[in-house]
Amino acid sequence: MGLPSNGEELTEARRNKYVMGETVRKAGVRAVKQTLATSMSDVEAFLADHNPTPFMCVVKPVQSAGTDDVFLCTTPDEARKGFRTIYGKKNGIGLINEAVLIQEFLKGTEYVIDSVSLHGVHKVV
Repeated sequence: MGLPSNGEELTEARRNKYVMGETVRKAGVRAVKQTLATSMSDVEAFLADHNPTPFMCVVKPVQSAGTDDVFLCTTPDEARKGFRTIYGKKNGIGLINEAVLIQEFLKGTEYVIDSVSLHGVHKVV
């Protein structure tokens, strides 16, 4: 259509939550510890490495919207159950969850900043 765009290079990083986190990490910014799980053995590997006291992690679809099947897990069994609930299910945007994102839980204030720029003019919300 001839409209300005962000280009296609980082399109996946704007939709895929795992790729988004890894893109931030590759840019040298601290990012949440995470794993992309496609099997229960991936879940178990994360749980073996992630054992905070008290236990907490977040289990969610890799690509979805809102709070669609996002679980705050306070036990390893809840994390396993979250994986089983999400994996293979059609999510809120109509995609089949072919992987599940498991992340450490970060306690603190969350800031969400949206911005758009066009021809040197920047808008931040």
